[in-house]
Amino acid sequence: MKKALKIFLYFILTIFVLILLLIVIAKLAENKIAHLVTDKIEEEIKAPVNVDEVSFSLLRQFPYASIKISGLYLGANDSVAKLHPEVPADTILYLGNTYLKVKTKALFDNKIEVLGVKIEDVDIKYDIYNDGTTNIDFLIPSKTDTTKVAEDTVASEPINALLKKLELRNVNVHYTDDSTDTRAFVHIPEIITSGQMMGEQITGLAKGSMELSDLNYPETNLSKMNKTRLTFDIGYKHDTVTIKNLKINTDGVYINLRGKAFVGDEIYTDMNIDSAVFDSRRAE
Repeated sequence: MKKALKIFLYFILTIFVLILLLIVIAKLAENKIAHLVTDKIEEEIKAPVNVDEVSFSLLRQFPYASIKISGLYLGANDSVAKLHPEVPADTILYLGNTYLKVKTKALFDNKIEVLGVKIEDVDIKYDIYNDGTTNIDFLIPSKTDTTKVAEDTVASEPINALLKKLELRNVNVHYTDDSTDTRAFVHIPEIITSGQMMGEQITGLAKGSMELSDLNYPETNLSKMNKTRLTFDIGYKHDTVTIKNLKINTDGVYINLRGKAFVGDEIYTDMNIDSAVFDSRRAE
């Protein structure tokens, strides 16, 4: 009995020490991980970003590591301010909380291998000005860039990427086009996606909903619409989009669609309307 008790206590003590060790390692590595994450983001989008906080845990999704990025901001650079001084220097992109599920071993090799992503509270602002320039032009490589790049004679390996799960919650997109007097506001309560790319073969799934409002386009009645809600469950595989369910609700019109769309040089559709309801009282 005493021997069994000692083994049990030893087991509990070992677990406690392991947890304590993981916490200490995570705290010691937190600054390194924070710099690694921000450097990786800047490298990918070729623009400076501001991050409020980066936290790192080895326990939250053990045996995988978990990275939480709080308050990521991307704003317009100086070139936008010089061209359009009358436009406030707004934030182009804001991510409230981003959770990354990553492979632990890769972090210690200064790499980030992402298995899952969850992003909450997102604001995106896309503006097109009267002269045709946009607030994100500085993110796009210039066509006048004459920097010579050495020709790569080695055949590139096909891309093989897997994203098991991407969750987006509470996403707001603000779109304005001053050159055509067009605007739209898109709210995405939730979208859950997954996908895989193997060479030129792409497969993916997406399920969620979005709402369209504050619409305007010249010579149309879009501005009179209150809100359009789309609920969808779709898949993509080998140039074929499978619409398992697409519900459209806009000002008294309810439509439920199913079918397929084939994407190639031309787009072919095979759609069925499961149900359609028109409420004249709401349409007035």
